Amino acid sequence: MAFAVLSVNTTLSATMEDLWTDPAGTHSFSFSSGAEETFRVIDDDAVFNDNDPFDNNQVVAPQSTIFTDNAKVASRQRFDVTPDNGDPSFTVYVVFENTTSNDDYTPINMLDYALVSDTPMIAGVNYSISNQNSNGNVNYSNFSDLVVCYALGTLIETPDGPRPVETLRSGDLVMTADHGPQPIRWSHSHDHPLDAVDDESKPVLIKAGALGHNLPTDDLIVSPQHRLLVGGGGQLQEIFASEALAPAKSLTSLPRIRHMQGKTRITWIHFACDRHEIVTANGCLSESLLLGPVVMNGLEDTDRKALQILFGMATAHKAALNGPPARDCLSVCSARSEIAEHFKRAYQPMAWKNRKSAQSRPAAMRRYA
Repeated sequence: MAFAVLSVNTTLSATMEDLWTDPAGTHSFSFSSGAEETFRVIDDDAVFNDNDPFDNNQVVAPQSTIFTDNAKVASRQRFDVTPDNGDPSFTVYVVFENTTSNDDYTPINMLDYALVSDTPMIAGVNYSISNQNSNGNVNYSNFSDLVVCYALGTLIETPDGPRPVETLRSGDLVMTADHGPQPIRWSHSHDHPLDAVDDESKPVLIKAGALGHNLPTDDLIVSPQHRLLVGGGGQLQEIFASEALAPAKSLTSLPRIRHMQGKTRITWIHFACDRHEIVTANGCLSESLLLGPVVMNGLEDTDRKALQILFGMATAHKAALNGPPARDCLSVCSARSEIAEHFKRAYQPMAWKNRKSAQSRPAAMRRYA
């Protein structure tokens, strides 16, 4: 499993005892550029456990620069953090090697640890710690929505017309926004159980017309981190000022875009081209698979090795095998902030003029409020 990680290169020097006993907001941390990494955990169950009870079956896969290869690790604590740049709060988990002395009075900077989250953190931003919990248990599904996927039946535009994504194979041509017909170099499918998946990691349903006039033409189901074009191509151009790629789960505050709650299992399909491309899926513009470090670390070893043979090794640290990205890629936080600002500008004056009309406001404004 892949995680977004902060290494020990931070300014947090509080002890575990401090975090448990001091008032919320007392402690904060920041980190320098280059401190983020991904690592993989091998486990025999679906939960990244705290070390009480001691779980000897969760170990770090080789090639982590933070932990010892095959070291036993535990998620010892979790807390909410609030960034000082205005982005929404999110949860961070404190992960230790189980061989680390369990000394709650030792400054965290002196221990072998990592701060783990599925929300990328920004160098130079100060994160205030609140709402701590000494139970760090977390389902791996909280971090499992990193691969860009389409659901079965999604129609991908090809030179011969739309084709179901599950029928596409290596060598088949797909239409791209930037480079015309391009061959698929690699495709893959997998079944994904959803019973234990938290709401934020469930598939995202984008209803027909949710992104713009007749965009998409039919309901589209994608994985939460699958990015769609916004600010161009007629897609949400009233909200986003310029073209960018936004994760599907960052758009769920908009009408007719939501996480799917009823499904217990889904089959995902993803495919990669020579470059990261913008393709047409159910009539709207979205991305092919970008083979970056987070995606690569989240794949099985056999798939990762096959891709490295097919595309060659990345040319630079943290580069994608088929990068760079086709457009600027927005984080979940930044996309949500742009949406919130749009509704604030569009509807706040109206609300002040006619407070009695609150019930008649658009659903989007009621969500924002």
